[in-house]
This record gives sequence, structure tokens and C-alpha cells, in this order.
Amino acid sequence: MPDIDELVTDLRREGIISGTQTMADKLMRETVTFVSGTVLSMMGFVKVKPSQPYSVQFGIVLMMLIGTCGLSLIAIWCSRHMKADKKNLAIVDKEVKRIHNGGDPETFDPNTKHICEMLSGFKYEHRFGGYKDESTLHHNLA
Repeated sequence: MPDIDELVTDLRREGIISGTQTMADKLMRETVTFVSGTVLSMMGFVKVKPSQPYSVQFGIVLMMLIGTCGLSLIAIWCSRHMKADKKNLAIVDKEVKRIHNGGDPETFDPNTKHICEMLSGFKYEHRFGGYKDESTLHHNLA
């Protein structure tokens, strides 16, 4: 993602991206904890009881099946349909390096242009901070 961000802004902001990912990770963990506690409470879990009713055991099994397996299947599906794969990110990285090493911005490979537009959401002409004009800031590729 830092390479796509650099393609759009011409800035290296790995720290900001890392901070955002860390925050999203923490929010997901807290959400899972909250949902797990809520489901266990709804199933009759009582903290002070040495043994729990069968419904709590059933709730834990359901959480494992629906939560773990279901979310794993969703993650597998999402990863199969991601456009930011290793091949496309290598093309973006190569383009960023080409421009930073003095490559002519007006000469480009059409495939590279397509991939840069697809991953960044900006027209190729607006790369490397070229979007800063207010009229193109919210430009969509539609």
C-alpha cells in the first residue's frame, strides 16, 4: 500500500499507513471480544459458576464454526479477488522507481497505466501529487 500511496501523493508515508493498520487491528480485536462476550451472555454464561450450562458450550461451538470458519472463508474469497496482488504491486513499484529515477512521465506502458489507475483510483495523469488541483481532487474514474 505505501507504493500506491506514493503513486498518488509522491510522499512516503509508511508510518501513517502502519498506524492506520495497527488501529484497525485493535478495533477488530475489541469488536471480536465484545461480540464473543455478548454471545456468551446471551447463551447463559455466568462468570462465578464452576460449570456452565450446555447452551454456553453450544454457543462456543457456534462461534467457532460461524465466526472462525465463516470469517476465514470470507477472507479467502476477498484475497482471491484482490486487485493489489504481488504482480500488480511490482508494476506500481517499478513505475514509481522509473519516475523517481528521471524517467519521462509522458512515456508509459498502457498496461502500467491501466494498473496504476485501477489500484489508485486516480487517472494516470494525476499521479505523483498531480491531483492537488481542487477540480480533480474528487475525480472518479467512472
